[in-house]
Parts: sequence; structure tokens; C-alpha cells
Amino acid sequence: MANKYGKTVIDVNESYTSKTLWDGSILKNLGGKASILFQGKRVNRDIHGARNILILFLTKVIDGLSPQGTCSLNITKTGFCGFGVLK
Repeated sequence: MANKYGKTVIDVNESYTSKTLWDGSILKNLGGKASILFQGKRVNRDIHGARNILILFLTKVIDGLSPQGTCSLNITKTGFCGFGVLK
């Protein structure tokens, strides 16, 4: 269907996206909690998971569109996402 409309589909595996924290560590037991606490900040688990899915997507797009080693995606512990072109 995407080809019919000139669109591209990029698959992103959502596994562990709600459990993966800003520093890359994984929560062992998230259970049914509606939010997570990390470094004194409480975040809704669905919003946090969506953020991580977006990061996975952006990483795939950048890796697929740029010549190897020319672009970088920097995700900081504060959640800031920066994109840079390397020279």
C-alpha cells in the first residue's frame, strides 16, 4: 500500500522501549505502573516508550540516508535529541 502512494515504511521494533531508560539501562520490573521514575523525574511510561520508538526510527533513517560516518544522532540523558553533520 505504501508503494502505491509513493511512501516508505520503516519498521521499528518496540521491544523494551518503555523499559529502556535515558542512560540505556533497562528496568527489570515495570509491571502495570503508569509512570517511571528516573533521576528524580517521573515520566508517563507510554510517552517515554514513544520517545524511545522515535529515537529508534530516527537512528534508522539517519543510518539509511547518510554516507557512513557523516551524520550522528546524539541522545542525552536529559532526553534531548540532537542531529549533527560531521565533516
